[in-house]
Amino acid sequence: MGANIEKNGFVFYKSYYEAIETLSAKRKLMAYQAIIKYGLYNEVTQDLPPQVSAMLKMAIPTIDANNQKYNKKKKKKANDDFGKMCNEKIPLPQKGHSSKEADEFIEDESDDFEE
Repeated sequence: MGANIEKNGFVFYKSYYEAIETLSAKRKLMAYQAIIKYGLYNEVTQDLPPQVSAMLKMAIPTIDANNQKYNKKKKKKANDDFGKMCNEKIPLPQKGHSSKEADEFIEDESDDFEE
């Protein structure tokens, strides 16, 4: 389980719904709340009735697997973006051409030193 990492969403499968629909109305609500709490906040609800706990235990491995896939994809994209940035070619000034600022700097430099 791990640190509390808040997310904007998670994958909720049809199989979760179909399994939860076999429960009583009160336990359905508990199951939905427990799965959503785990999916969004990585928090496990304690002291659930056995049937509701089973629903949560059914969902945890797929939620964790999807989070791992997402994190790997996110990390790979960040590394790819960094690699692209590092390999980006930046044009350098050509030899023989000086910039206006460099010319002004050279002109101003002679004024600073008087003998």
